Amino acid sequence: AIYFPILLRSAPAPLLGFVLVWPVFGALVTHGLGRRLIPLSVAGQSANANFRSELVYAREKAESLALMRAGPQLAQNLQDRFEVMKRVAYAEFDVTKFLNFFKMMYEEYGTVVPFVLLAPAYFTGALDLGQLMQLRMIVERVSQSLTFPVAAYEQAVGWRVAANRLAALAAASASTASSTVSSSPEGVALKVDGLYLRTPEGRLLLENLSLEVSFGERLLVVLPASGGKSLLLRALAGLWSHMSGSVEKSDDAVFIQGFEFPPLSLRQLLCYPQPAEGDSQLALHMVDLASLLARYPPDRQCQWEEVLSPEEQQRLLIARLLLRQPRLALLDEPLAALSEEDACGLLRQISPETAIVSFSRTRRLAAAHHRVVELGAAPDWVPSVSDLKSEERKVSAARPIRLGHNGHNGHKVLKAMD
Repeated sequence: AIYFPILLRSAPAPLLGFVLVWPVFGALVTHGLGRRLIPLSVAGQSANANFRSELVYAREKAESLALMRAGPQLAQNLQDRFEVMKRVAYAEFDVTKFLNFFKMMYEEYGTVVPFVLLAPAYFTGALDLGQLMQLRMIVERVSQSLTFPVAAYEQAVGWRVAANRLAALAAASASTASSTVSSSPEGVALKVDGLYLRTPEGRLLLENLSLEVSFGERLLVVLPASGGKSLLLRALAGLWSHMSGSVEKSDDAVFIQGFEFPPLSLRQLLCYPQPAEGDSQLALHMVDLASLLARYPPDRQCQWEEVLSPEEQQRLLIARLLLRQPRLALLDEPLAALSEEDACGLLRQISPETAIVSFSRTRRLAAAHHRVVELGAAPDWVPSVSDLKSEERKVSAARPIRLGHNGHNGHKVLKAMD
């Protein structure tokens, strides 16, 4: 803004043309040589992410891989991932090599050419040495501003690649957030209306599922293997975008699927991720885990999935529910490592005001629930190993239910009509 008006008044026409044309020429040639960097940078980030993911997998599954003696295969997989990284890096080096050579020559000629264009005016006496150097300095300042795309091209490529990845992440998050999951009406813990659940490939798992669970009610949902049990839990949590229909649930709903926590102390684990009111020692006593207090100091951090048995992990999940006392709890295969008697006893420890929806492949926990809803496979579809590789088949769900006989504990049981 300061130097350009001076350049317009004082510079010869050839020099002014050079200042305007030279940056355009540099930007076009730079983009022509470096445009391959954009897909290569994307491929490089993907290759690096795959390699790191393979390393994390090897670390987390080290014992299982050692028992299977899968070391050579794992090493080959890592080498293959690393080879992809190398090929992408070498391709980037080739592009960058020519790009940097052009940028070096561009900067050199950008310094020499202005002197050549000013030389006739200097030798004819139209410019003295001081004016020559002033014009040279002005040309250099203006050129630095106009040639920024050339100097910052590689940095701009990195910005674009990062922005594209963030935009893709934002689009995926918006797609998940736009699912029809909302707060439940007063007096209802969970209400599902006309839910259709599909796999990412489009295979229909559940069709027209409708459920309503009141506060304090206990519902057991039985689905066959490969029937979409875990995906249904994700859909109810609003974490699955391949669904349609409406889901209304309590705002303080707690979802339990597996035992995956960061390294925490025992006290932090019982409350994670939010502080919970209650006596943690009493909760551990109620689930028969009082021995943990003696084995592990309350403030000692551990990787709990490695030091606790599956039975202890599931008991600890129930202790977390006892402390948090949510109004709705949704459980995926709860207490599968415990006997039926112990599992039902632990479920009865949960506050009677808490609505419980359990998802399982069997009816063994029916005694601890008020209702049982069985969602079976369609009559023309029989799950088998070969079916996993065959064409997609539909799974029917939410068939009409009728009231069956009372269970041995007096609870009403709902059975699917044949």
